[in-house]
Amino acid sequence: MKKLLPTLVTLFLLVSCGGTKTPEETRKEQLNKDKDAYIYGIESGVVELEYDQTDSKEITYFDRWGARRAIYTMQGDGEGNYTNEKIEIHIGADSYTVDMKTKKGRKLSNPFGQFSGSESSGYQESRQQRLAGAEKLADEKVGDKTCEVWDITMFEVSTRIYLYKGITLQNQIIMDGETFKSKLLRFEENAKVEAAKFDVPKDVVFQ
Repeated sequence: MKKLLPTLVTLFLLVSCGGTKTPEETRKEQLNKDKDAYIYGIESGVVELEYDQTDSKEITYFDRWGARRAIYTMQGDGEGNYTNEKIEIHIGADSYTVDMKTKKGRKLSNPFGQFSGSESSGYQESRQQRLAGAEKLADEKVGDKTCEVWDITMFEVSTRIYLYKGITLQNQIIMDGETFKSKLLRFEENAKVEAAKFDVPKDVVFQ
């Protein structure tokens, strides 16, 4: 028995070590799951769109291949000053929408978890456009990026969206004879985004 004891201890240690993942291994495993969800084809970045007709901006921050993203809606005062009016935060299967004026919000959770896609089915927004019955038009360029273009008309409102690797770089709405079109101000691919951008405001009442 004494001779077997060192061997048993060694086996115990091997099994114990083999069953414990390091924080870095856990992080990489989650990152691979996020990538396989086919939300975005870029790991991280920042997209800033401007809507001239309404003097508003929309800034999207994302990482983890789009599994974690925050959309800030900013309203201008006509003099170049902008106020943050709404924040949408998506983390995996959880979504938070916050009205920064009233400090009220709504949380939604998908009980089935984060959906996965595939290369053949396309990125998340393309899948959703297809399911909604949108028509895929010829590719167009926004800046130097070649984008998929999807067009759909519902209730006499025509919406056209320009997607680069699943990321919206431009959109257009035609309603009552007027055209509202966004302008791409900034697109930073693989930018390092500070974690605080994805924090849900603490002074919000969720309904």
